[in-house]
Amino acid sequence: MRWDNDADALRFMGRFNVPYPVARDASGAVGRRYGVEATPTTYVLDRNGRVAASSVGALEPAALDRLIRSALGKS
Repeated sequence: MRWDNDADALRFMGRFNVPYPVARDASGAVGRRYGVEATPTTYVLDRNGRVAASSVGALEPAALDRLIRSALGKS
């Protein structure tokens, strides 16, 4: 699997004004641990650091908002 490189990720984040934290998994170790098979894969963590929701594939802003709201119990 081809993982993003730093320059591509930073360019994407700047182009789309990404307002949330993004973690870099350069070795792929975290992705393997969570079973990531495709990029992008999005995980929403709760306040305790547990995976509350996830999605495979590109997300439109409204879909990401629904995923976050669902994870927070604010459907």
